[in-house]
Amino acid sequence: MVNTVSVEVEFRHADLGYRHRTVLKDLSLHIDSDSVTCLLGPNGVGKTTLFRSILGALSPLKGEILLNGKPIAHHRPQDVAKLIAYVPQAHQAAFPFKVLDVVMFGRTAHLNRFQMPGRNDRMVAEMNLDFLDIRHLAERSYTELSGGERQMVLIARALSQEASFLVLDEPTSNLDYGNQCRVLQKIKALREQNIGILMATHSPDHAFMIGTHVIVLKGGHIHKMGPPEQVLTCEVLKRTYGVNVHLLDVPEGHLPSRKICAPSLY
Repeated sequence: MVNTVSVEVEFRHADLGYRHRTVLKDLSLHIDSDSVTCLLGPNGVGKTTLFRSILGALSPLKGEILLNGKPIAHHRPQDVAKLIAYVPQAHQAAFPFKVLDVVMFGRTAHLNRFQMPGRNDRMVAEMNLDFLDIRHLAERSYTELSGGERQMVLIARALSQEASFLVLDEPTSNLDYGNQCRVLQKIKALREQNIGILMATHSPDHAFMIGTHVIVLKGGHIHKMGPPEQVLTCEVLKRTYGVNVHLLDVPEGHLPSRKICAPSLY
């Protein structure tokens, strides 16, 4: 399952938004499949707009978005889907599909119109269920699963696209503490398989735990970006979220210590 295809997304002085409203202005940044990039910022700052632009659903109002050196608009949607997969924050299925069927939907990018999934497509889906330790859910109805189980299924569906880069929209939202940790463990394992991650989160701790880079959005612009340990200072977090935060160093056995956030309620 180790990924061997690299993906590079580059924004060149791009304005992102909608016909009558610019949400993000003059974005210049480079994201690739060699990193786990955490996207932070207050609600409504434009994280979803950024995601839709990376996926090719929104064209830039100004500037360029390049996918592997070519304007993203010049790629066929099916080709984009083979490189970048999206995991939404929440998903409600209209029909009680079996989990295995939901995961096999990710194979659509590799099928021709009207072509039915074959034996290889099923094998890919089952392999990803195994990787995420949810093979036992294969015959369960997706609509009967818990929030944590559904999130794992959506990740398995995205992995079945065999994309080199995953875009995750707050993958731990609405999950209990245990399921949050399990999802983060799997995201870290994906990085070890050379799969790039761009992940929106409201928790700076996630960036310290699994991120190699962080992008902080504020006021329609990139406020800060770089390694989490350098970017996420008490001052930056206060400016971004409007709260006082203490940063503590916590030892992790034989590993180097990592930072955690302790918000002040006084």
